[in-house]
Amino acid sequence: MHLRTRVVDEHRGGVPSAEAGAMKAMAWTLANHKRLEAVQKAATASNRLFGKRRTIGAMPWPLSGWSAARDAPVPPKESFREWWKRERGSGSDRSGEQQ
Repeated sequence: MHLRTRVVDEHRGGVPSAEAGAMKAMAWTLANHKRLEAVQKAATASNRLFGKRRTIGAMPWPLSGWSAARDAPVPPKESFREWWKRERGSGSDRSGEQQ
């Protein structure tokens, strides 16, 4: 399998696929909680751009192939992390009990 990947990459001119690039970007984002928080804040802030729409339809390249066959939900107004802090506070132990 690794050899097949190498052959495909060589035919592509050493340029990684869009999927490989997306996976590397996601791994980088998820490797650090501060990066993840920043991405979540940006996503929830972008919610205002969509008004009352509930889904995102066709998107520009490079997402056009994926979005041509499906709609994506708009980002939530509040991330799970924000909801948790609001509901449980930041000082809760692992069992969910308030300290």
